[in-house]
Amino acid sequence: MAADYYLKMSGDTTAQPNGCVPELIRRADQEGSLTASEIVEILDVDELPLEYQSTWTIGE
Repeated sequence: MAADYYLKMSGDTTAQPNGCVPELIRRADQEGSLTASEIVEILDVDELPLEYQSTWTIGE
């Protein structure tokens, strides 16, 4: 499981040519910045599911 996660993050292999981390860096470079939600969308894999939640409150 850890090896599968590593391969999905790093890429550059026959089984996983495009990794999540290179994709994250490429998108950040192209767009200038990413939201937390966009980062989670890129890094979410079966081996380590990610979810983003945000809560705002004013004047409690």
